[in-house]
Amino acid sequence: LINVNCVDINVMMSLTTINYNGKLQDKTKLINDLKKLKQSNAAGLMIDVWWGIVEAQPGVYNLDGYEEFVKIAVSLKFKVQPVMSFHKCGGNVGDECNIPIPTWVSKIAQDKKLYYTDQDGNQQDEYLSSSADDQRLFPSNSSKFRTPVEMYSDFMKAFAAKFDPYLKNGSINNIQIGVGPASEMRYPSYPSNLWAFPGVGRFQASDALFKQAAALHNVVIPTVNGSYNSSAAETDFFTIGYKTDQGVKFLNFYEEMLFNHTKKIKDEAQKAFPATTLSIKVSGIHWMYGHPSHAAELTAGYINLNNSGYQSIIQKVLGDKVHFDFTCLEMKNSQQEPKALAQPETLVRQVIDVVKSQNAKMGGENALPVWDKAGYDQITKQIKYAGRSFEQFTYLRMTDALFEEKNFDQFCKFVKQFTTIGTDAIIGIIFGGLALVVALVIVIIVVMKKKGTGETQSLIDNDYT
Repeated sequence: LINVNCVDINVMMSLTTINYNGKLQDKTKLINDLKKLKQSNAAGLMIDVWWGIVEAQPGVYNLDGYEEFVKIAVSLKFKVQPVMSFHKCGGNVGDECNIPIPTWVSKIAQDKKLYYTDQDGNQQDEYLSSSADDQRLFPSNSSKFRTPVEMYSDFMKAFAAKFDPYLKNGSINNIQIGVGPASEMRYPSYPSNLWAFPGVGRFQASDALFKQAAALHNVVIPTVNGSYNSSAAETDFFTIGYKTDQGVKFLNFYEEMLFNHTKKIKDEAQKAFPATTLSIKVSGIHWMYGHPSHAAELTAGYINLNNSGYQSIIQKVLGDKVHFDFTCLEMKNSQQEPKALAQPETLVRQVIDVVKSQNAKMGGENALPVWDKAGYDQITKQIKYAGRSFEQFTYLRMTDALFEEKNFDQFCKFVKQFTTIGTDAIIGIIFGGLALVVALVIVIIVVMKKKGTGETQSLIDNDYT
């Protein structure tokens, strides 16, 4: 049957599908689970390709476990969406593993203080700071030293070389480029060891190189933005400071640092994967959305004052070739506690409207596990609102709980909406077909009349000449 909505439903794999030694964690169970998942008609599988696993030694890439995974997936007629995961696994909501960035990288980053850092000196070892992008401090498999951007580029080139046949035949049909914590385009502003929902988080702008860059641009880093768990109304910066000339200058600089970092990696990804669709994930920071400052979005790096943000991400960073991936499609405003000032439903609609206005393409994910009909209905509602702008939805994630009878039945019903023709679509096709037939008949009649007129005139001319 025809996929009228043209939306692929994919499923995220377990974070530990490939173990720390680069091998499939449990091959037999994986195959059995994927055979079961195939019954749902899900289209593809998303899997994190962990930097900390693949490049355990500088410039040496062990992708054998991932190759085995792709072979299994393709044999079962799944498409594959790898994530270039340059962050640490562990420390985010739902993380079930501890896979740090490569040890030889983290040692240098620790010594040279190249991690994102808050104003109290807390370092976030989940991802290298964007301020270190051009620091040529990291070894390769030769005498050459590399910058972080060059390391990310080499990693993606190695992946492209290993999986060239699958990229060429479309078995790998989308690659998500990790550009921050949890593979998202953002700062690590709400680390799980320091933050609790719905705190505003903290700006991550106090590592030495970041402060040097700020000073070069005469930017003053704010120090009155409360604690990780403050509400916006409790802070000076998110009530007054963000509107001052100094505050605006800082926020623009903070956003620009994130944008420049993302663009550098995106450019390298487009070189490595010139013929493959790429996507970059933007985090659904939905709490404090109802406050005028959008404080939690600001600390993550998104300026959304007057609900005018996100357009610049497409215009300045993604362009028209890289898809905008977004989270929290399952959430409703009505489910949120009042003090959080959370409006996930409104945020998702805002992002969809921006994507539509820019004639861009997007994909989406659920932020938390979804088992019930209400959650799936909300996702469906948002996908339908996005219309032709929406390319694929990725379900988080494949677990034993997903295969429990009631849960799997709900999931299958959800997928079915996007793999069969609904009543409205059938009616549309019938009426569209009838309209085409009528139009063809009219054309034929007009042509025949013209032909008949021409033949009659020819006979008249012959009789009187």
